[in-house]
Amino acid sequence: MSPARLNKNTKSDRNYFSLIQGRIEAWLIRHAGFCLVVLFVLLSILFVLLIFALTGVSATESGTVYNHFDKIV
Repeated sequence: MSPARLNKNTKSDRNYFSLIQGRIEAWLIRHAGFCLVVLFVLLSILFVLLIFALTGVSATESGTVYNHFDKIV
């Protein structure tokens, strides 16, 4: 039987994930302008979809029936 190893294990999953996290963070810092533009576009699209979900078709349909009355009469 061999004696127990008392030193710290340097190869672990935590070090691997911190390495990946560091690389992602460095990439985000290098490309911050691009990331901000993409986030702004995505949030704008989500905002428009939210407003459309809240108001429905009524926001675009409100004047169509009234505007076509003059063609019928």
